[in-house]
This record gives sequence, structure tokens and C-alpha cells, in this order.
Amino acid sequence: MSEEDAKVQVEKLPGKYKSLSKSNKTGKVLSSTEKIAVGSSAFIGSIGLGAAGAVLGAFLWYIVASVTNIQIGYFAILIGIFVGFGMKILLKGTNSLMLGLIAGVLSLFGLVLGNFLLWSLQMPKWTRESLVEDYGYTQEEALEFSDSQIREIYPFGDYLKDDLTSSEGGNNPVISWVFYLLAVYIGFSRVFDLRNPNKSI
Repeated sequence: MSEEDAKVQVEKLPGKYKSLSKSNKTGKVLSSTEKIAVGSSAFIGSIGLGAAGAVLGAFLWYIVASVTNIQIGYFAILIGIFVGFGMKILLKGTNSLMLGLIAGVLSLFGLVLGNFLLWSLQMPKWTRESLVEDYGYTQEEALEFSDSQIREIYPFGDYLKDDLTSSEGGNNPVISWVFYLLAVYIGFSRVFDLRNPNKSI
């Protein structure tokens, strides 16, 4: 195919494919099926890496909270960083709004997962400590409550709601909202560059 023929073929392509064809230094115009195959592979792979980043960030957040005995809000930001970094590995040179939004959703998933791990594995211990320190229970009396009983009394929905709305026990819901929104924004912005939205594909 001559260079002129290639230009003619490019003009016939849908607008979103023209920028891809211009970056093809060989002068060969790829078919639509080739583009979809390459795009779908990167698309699925980037989502998989982003999900892995969300899970990794959630587990690290849980581990830090378990060791320090404090649910440190700013560690939630790591989830957004891991999600964005994971997705960007296969998206070098691209700027996708759709994948940016998916990165935001995956960051939110990581935040929920991190909170679920803390509620499921750490919250019963914190509750027993509170029964002893704040409500006058003895250690033996507090230990009579099993993990499953405590989780039944204090379901995950209530735990998450209190984290975002309650100021009891030294919790600051404003800080929780700030760090959670930052985590989602960081995940989104690492995949979709708001400064160059015209490069979006």
C-alpha cells in the first residue's frame, strides 16, 4: 500500500481510530479487528492489574491497622496509588476516560475491602478492648463474646456507616471522607490525565 493509499484509508476510519493510525510508524493501516483485539487485551489486562492493586492495598491497610491498633486513614490513599499504577502498566501512552472511571471504581472497591477485612478480623478484638476499658467489663466477661456474636451485633453496614458519619470513639468522619475521596481521585487521575483530556481514546 502506498503512502497516498494509506492516507485515503485513514480518512475513512472512525475518528477515534485516526489517532491510532497516525502513531503507526510503518505506514500500514491496521484493520478494525486488529485494533479491537489489541485494545481488548490491554483493557482486560489493565483492569486485572488494577484489581490486584486494590486487593494488595486493602491487605496492606489491614496489616498496618492490625499492627498499630489504629485505622490510619491516609493509608487508604495507597489503594488509589496501587490501582492507578497497576492499570497504567499496560496503558503507557494512552489516556482513557473509561479506564479512569474504572480505576476510580476499583479504588472504591479496595476501600470497601480494606474496611471489610478490618471489620471481619480486627473489629471483634477492638470491641472486647472497648468493653474492658470503657464499659467496666472484665477480661473474662469480654472474652465470652465470640467474634461471630460481635459481628452479628455490629454488622458491616453499621461499621462502615459509623466510619463515615460518627464522631464517637475519637473517629473523625471528615478525615475518612477526605482520604477516601483522595484515594478514588488518585486512582482515576493516574489513568486519565485531566490536563490532556484530548488524548483520550
